[in-house]
Amino acid sequence: MLPMLCYVALQTEIGRMSLKYKDLAEKGVKVAALSCNALGEHQKWLDDVVAHCENKITVDFPISKSLCNVCC
Repeated sequence: MLPMLCYVALQTEIGRMSLKYKDLAEKGVKVAALSCNALGEHQKWLDDVVAHCENKITVDFPISKSLCNVCC
């Protein structure tokens, strides 16, 4: 089983993870985010994340709907 770190993330945390994603990926770290939002809301939410970071980031890791209701 792979180690996993879970916590509630807001736009600032997703933006910060996006800034560090390349360095983490180079070290073999797999990054993914789980969302309690409906799948159709993800793009608007991601647009807000990018805007919060002054459009200087891309979110290159997957964001998926939580299937286990851990965060909902």
